[in-house]
Amino acid sequence: MNTDILSKDKKQVVAKVMFDLNYSASEIAKELKIDRSTVYRYSEKPLPEELRQFATEIKTLFAIKQQQILAKILKNIEELADQTDDMRALIVAFEVLKKHTPSLYEIHKNQKQQEKMDEILDVL
Repeated sequence: MNTDILSKDKKQVVAKVMFDLNYSASEIAKELKIDRSTVYRYSEKPLPEELRQFATEIKTLFAIKQQQILAKILKNIEELADQTDDMRALIVAFEVLKKHTPSLYEIHKNQKQQEKMDEILDVL
């Protein structure tokens, strides 16, 4: 991601979105070329009205990218299953997929949080 072209406000949005998606403060700071303390400050700061749509678009982009990565992993597992009888390779592939895939509980929890945020924004 080329973050040099992002304004300070948009970096705040990206930091907040990444933090909400459970990226570590260190990862976010490195990606956005900002200090970790700035990441925490951005994550707690409410977004201005004019940047909420941008935040939604960024979340959508991250979700699409995650789905693409998961699809590639599944494709590789499928190819491994067809090509080899090596169960260890399949187990390793499965563990990678499991590590990077949110549980149904997490998905449901995040969906409920998003619905509450949408309700709050609608009231405002």
